[in-house]
Amino acid sequence: MKLQALAARRVTRELRTHSIWSWGWATFSAAGIDQDKGEAVCVYLWVRDQNLCSGPGAAGPALDASLTVGQLEQLRAGVICALPAGEIRTSAVDPLARAIGDRDIAASVVLERLVLQREVEVDAHAVLMAELAFVDDHFRGSTAAYLAALKRIQLTRVAARGLLLDELRRDGVRARFYSRRSTGAEIADFHGTYADLRARLVETARPVSWLGGRTRGIAVETFAPARIFGLSAKGRVRTPQGQLLVTPLGDTVFLGTIPLVEARAAIESSLNRFARVAAYENWLAKAEEHALAEAVCLDDRLPTPAPLTLDDLLPFSAPEFD
Repeated sequence: MKLQALAARRVTRELRTHSIWSWGWATFSAAGIDQDKGEAVCVYLWVRDQNLCSGPGAAGPALDASLTVGQLEQLRAGVICALPAGEIRTSAVDPLARAIGDRDIAASVVLERLVLQREVEVDAHAVLMAELAFVDDHFRGSTAAYLAALKRIQLTRVAARGLLLDELRRDGVRARFYSRRSTGAEIADFHGTYADLRARLVETARPVSWLGGRTRGIAVETFAPARIFGLSAKGRVRTPQGQLLVTPLGDTVFLGTIPLVEARAAIESSLNRFARVAAYENWLAKAEEHALAEAVCLDDRLPTPAPLTLDDLLPFSAPEFD
């Protein structure tokens, strides 16, 4: 009875209800006679107001007289959810919510961030390189255009860097997963399905993941930096790993125009990336479910996992290359 009364009190405080009704105490027949009713109603009243009745006196020494043991902890000011992985705070959610237009999704982004922070460490220099790469890739290197785009969607630069940092950590976790070798049918299906993706034969100064760990091969759109497809000659392209010297060895064409035998290695690398992303999503779902199992959130509103990247918020910022 003590626990039920405490639960009712907490719920009515969260929902701001006008009052709480409790019934079933009256005795209308012999069947309704219960010698514990008096003690139980006294405990109920005592939880509500210790001046109304002496709950411990009525229940006896076996009653745990604590009104806090076993109760949900009180969240500190500015905290939306408390989890073993950390806290989801309004200071992290608000900047994202303004740009997204949805506080639940914003809270979900922070939830994924808390999970990733326990898995991958990224230094401040890495996020600065990631920002430079994003600006180079989406705004032809114009920081002014990038900041103007952030202003249009009311996203602060700090919040945008947080999203870039999330993606770096995702890549760190994805790198742990290995996929099986793609079949000939899967490679052919990719070649036909994504025939309109831009592709280009290039050579790089160092091995890169989007060339399958090689320095020469066909770069495929969405996996390789977008600036590659607009290069007129050898040039440097910014990546999250730093500047990269890239030498075009052919014109930018559509993937479907490249013979399958020549595009095979590039397609295998792309399929491998897809497989790692899928494996990451499965891993994240389990990691977030585990984190939420012990979460305490305002109004019991647990964030629903919903991945988000800076590309999702600025989907039309990438320039078209001739």
